[in-house]
Amino acid sequence: MLSNHLPEIYQQHSSGDFVIPFNLEVSPMERLLLINIEHDPDQVYVGFEPQVFDHPSTGSGLLVIAYREDGKIDIYHQPGLILASENYDIVRKGLDDMIERPFENSHFEIGAQGVDVRFAFEDKQGRQISARIRERSRKPRKPFSLLAPFPGDTENPPLLPLVLLYSFYFVRKSNTDVEIKIGEKSHRLDSLPVPMDGAWMYFTRYASDLFLLNWNKAYSGALDKLDLPAEGEFLHQGVIYDLVENSGHLEISRMRPQNGSHDVQFIFEPPFPHLTDLRDGVEVQGSFTIWMEESMGKIDGVYKLTRSGSQVEIEVHPSDGWYPRVSKWSLWFIFRVASIFKNWPKTYLWTARVDLSSENLPRMESKWNRI
Repeated sequence: MLSNHLPEIYQQHSSGDFVIPFNLEVSPMERLLLINIEHDPDQVYVGFEPQVFDHPSTGSGLLVIAYREDGKIDIYHQPGLILASENYDIVRKGLDDMIERPFENSHFEIGAQGVDVRFAFEDKQGRQISARIRERSRKPRKPFSLLAPFPGDTENPPLLPLVLLYSFYFVRKSNTDVEIKIGEKSHRLDSLPVPMDGAWMYFTRYASDLFLLNWNKAYSGALDKLDLPAEGEFLHQGVIYDLVENSGHLEISRMRPQNGSHDVQFIFEPPFPHLTDLRDGVEVQGSFTIWMEESMGKIDGVYKLTRSGSQVEIEVHPSDGWYPRVSKWSLWFIFRVASIFKNWPKTYLWTARVDLSSENLPRMESKWNRI
């Protein structure tokens, strides 16, 4: 890939240093299920989300997110899990409590007939909560890919969460056993407003092939000053960067996780500039695409850099949202009626300030805002 940036955006001679302002983390998860009872709510809860982990970085076990009427969430989890509470502040109005529970006799599998899950725990009010959902349909499922939306009430995003659900489907109503109890009261599952694949569905949905990425986690501190690498692939902190040269200055044309079950790429056009070599007073703009394989589609956006003295300001905005691959008319209807599926990335804006004045390491302050 050739650079389209004019060489005049740069100082005449390279500083000999190279810094990368981006970060990208892969978060492993085996499977998840989202249970909605918003149309038949409890006085506290409107839904639950069981998740299963089995990875050295997370430990093994079950976690249940309890979605509350007030917009906050509580996390109930088995003792063996290794969790970072700040990763859950992205969800709705943020995390309130994180509480250990044994989840004895819990079960969560996704097979040919669909989902088979059961769990029970005592919440912090001392009430018993139990869920049992088992699909017994012999009709084949027709899963599809979906980028999980993050609602507009997420107030303080520490990162851009990309929850890629590659084997996603809804729980079918026919031949399905359902029991959701909170205390002594049973609750009904919410339903999809239209049939899908010739069947009526609950709004309860699940995925058994997930790829979770956290892009540009908010950061405050020094950036590594890297020895000027060669053009081509460069590995830094678990991320592969494809570098191209522009008149002696290296630019980032693409970044992607080193390890992952799916080919997700962040492509910059023109390539992202060599920010420490930018000329004072220059402003540079470009676009980027997050390509998430053919079945998932892409996210498009724009970036901008401005240098003033020793300060470089950066903006990254997924301004065009998600372009899904729509494979069935019912999905087209859902995406059209519930625009949040496609539009939620548009509300995220990443801003960073890189201070190059220090004789030691450059420093960066970065964060995400909702706009």
